[in-house]
Amino acid sequence: MQDRILDALKIVKQNNPGIKTIITFGTSTTGPSYYGTRLINQAAAKGAGIDVFTIMPFDFGGGANMYQNTVNAAEGLKTALRNAFGWSDATAYAHMGLSGMNGLSDQQELTSPATWTQIRDWAKARGLARFTFWSVNRDRPCPGGGVVANCSGIAQNTWEFTGITAGF
Repeated sequence: MQDRILDALKIVKQNNPGIKTIITFGTSTTGPSYYGTRLINQAAAKGAGIDVFTIMPFDFGGGANMYQNTVNAAEGLKTALRNAFGWSDATAYAHMGLSGMNGLSDQQELTSPATWTQIRDWAKARGLARFTFWSVNRDRPCPGGGVVANCSGIAQNTWEFTGITAGF
């Protein structure tokens, strides 16, 4: 399936030279899994021209330090991109993105606004290409609300993650 997607994106890119292609996939706390690494390696081998490789740094298994786990996952992504494409750190960062989960993940991992700000500042300092979070619809408070579609499950200001992200 990965190869078919990469082949299709390569054709789209060839037929639309100005288009930016972004692939988003899960990650472990140390970087892309076997399948994520395979995706990156195949993108390089096929010359698919993917502009941004975005990881989703959450659902690590709960109880996590979301800042450090996100940084570790992103550094693992950087290493995978360097290995596949032969890029420098700066070039690898410029082809990376993060798509986090605001508030509580379905594994009860907490990304607070303060943590999201730390992650944003880390990403901005390294020149990442993309910085986003999963659900604007969840960007409102509901302390103790659990993991639901219409709020973050935590105490926060309405649109707080959106404001933090806009600072990227």
